[in-house]
Amino acid sequence: MEEHPRSIMKPFKYYINTLKLKRKAAIYRRQFDSKENQAIRNLHREKNAELLKSFQKQPNNYSFSPNYISFNHTNTTKLYQEHTYNSKQTKDNPIHQPILALLNYNLLQEAASEKLKFQFLEHIKSIELLFGETNDHKALIYPFRDNKYKLQPGWTSAICQGLAASAFIRAYQLTDDKVYLKTAKSCLTYVLDPNNQLLIKGPSTGWWAEEYPSEPPSYVLNGFIFFIIALLEYEATSSEALQGYTLLESLIQNIHLFQYKDLLLYDLLHRPFANVLYQNIHSQQMLHLRKITGFQGFLKLDPKHYG
Repeated sequence: MEEHPRSIMKPFKYYINTLKLKRKAAIYRRQFDSKENQAIRNLHREKNAELLKSFQKQPNNYSFSPNYISFNHTNTTKLYQEHTYNSKQTKDNPIHQPILALLNYNLLQEAASEKLKFQFLEHIKSIELLFGETNDHKALIYPFRDNKYKLQPGWTSAICQGLAASAFIRAYQLTDDKVYLKTAKSCLTYVLDPNNQLLIKGPSTGWWAEEYPSEPPSYVLNGFIFFIIALLEYEATSSEALQGYTLLESLIQNIHLFQYKDLLLYDLLHRPFANVLYQNIHSQQMLHLRKITGFQGFLKLDPKHYG
């Protein structure tokens, strides 16, 4: 997911937390390629291997959680809407409509009203208008170049497909219209189709769904997890297995590459430590995975627990 505006957290708190994290990240960066880090990484890998054994013993029965990931701030929808019109690129970014749909759905869960239901379904219509021609699948196509990951206009993303699928699953839950569920599946199978080059070999083992299909691979952590969440939500809603369990295993097998003390990396290409907001997003994602799977072990992958 792209970086959110500072305004979604209280400015002073954001400023203080950012300074603290930058100072810590600077120290960690100097240590990252040291022998100490290798020892810490090996420890994480061993702990995660034990975690994987426990996970494999669990029944893979997933439950649907209507409330999407919360970022612990107020007036999110209004602030995010303001952010999306700051530049041409954010206006053209197809990920914003799924995010706004999910945020509106959260509001609908808190206070059901016909107005909020209408707003949510209008966002769903907006997503449908963004779908490009991709044969048998539904895909949201980025019309601009991404310089950081060296992508030309026309690229697609696992996170965008996953967030769109999560939005359509909620549209199905709200209306009982199976067309929405079919669309959600189409968003997901686009990523799972090897011809679309979004599902690649994991950095150490297993598989990985790419947020930015760069060369070499970027392995963005939060984007991969958002896609996994969408897969699990679809499987819980439709009772049709895709590859949710397989990708959950891959997450546990590979996350030690991102772990260092109490922080997580954002990606493995540029290897920056995630900023304040992304550290929070990673924590929220682990909480959400625990909620969907019922497996308490996902909390141990949260930096707050292994620091």
